[in-house]
Amino acid sequence: MLLAGAIGVALGVVLGLTGAGGAIFALPLFTLLLGLDTQSAISLSLATVAVGAFIGAVRRHRDIIWMPAAAFSLLGVVFAPMGRWVSGQISEAVIVSLFAIVTVVIARRMWLRAARGDSERDAESLCEMTSPTRVRLQPRCMGALSATGSATGFLSGLLGVGGGFLITPVLLRLTPAKLNQVVATSLLVIAAAAVSGALFSLEELRALPVIVSASVMTGAIAGVLIGAQCVRWVPASTVQRLFAVLALMAAVAVVWPVVMN
Repeated sequence: MLLAGAIGVALGVVLGLTGAGGAIFALPLFTLLLGLDTQSAISLSLATVAVGAFIGAVRRHRDIIWMPAAAFSLLGVVFAPMGRWVSGQISEAVIVSLFAIVTVVIARRMWLRAARGDSERDAESLCEMTSPTRVRLQPRCMGALSATGSATGFLSGLLGVGGGFLITPVLLRLTPAKLNQVVATSLLVIAAAAVSGALFSLEELRALPVIVSASVMTGAIAGVLIGAQCVRWVPASTVQRLFAVLALMAAVAVVWPVVMN
């Protein structure tokens, strides 16, 4: 019970601080440390991320940028199944290679962005903000949101990863929003996607020991709230570098089992 709770706290802190990383790290932790089979681990991961991300989004609802959140959520529902279908037509080695390339590119961009700071980012943003939580509905911005939202949903389905690793860097590129706003928006999108996935895994969730599920989810809620507090005083550049490191760790976590086999 204590181990399950500690894992939940760790996942929640990462999720609340960076807006990403929950699902990709939950799977190996649940299988290796809690001894769950893959399907049970996936089900518990979806439920944990759904609960944690939802609590985090509610806790930080004033920071959510609603238009990108709605666009990414709706487009993810449409394009993620397409990506999932394509993933079934190609080999695991190709998928793993694509995942490694995408995460390395993301990690590099986030690390460089942390070094450059917000002043240069503001100048290259494609969307303008009319208020702290609203973007100006210009054709250039709407086109960019539609294109990137579709690509993010497709890649999420293709690579089998949570949207946070893709949504956070995309929003930092498209908008001049602060990191805390981007993380809050990412949490809402992740929650919507995880809830839809968890609904298809209710049977596996019911089969799990209640004490394990409750411990993990309670820990995740506590972790997300801790992460939400930490983001207020941790410098944005530090969070972005942490994001870059986590992206590389996620690549290793996915590639390593394939290489070893």
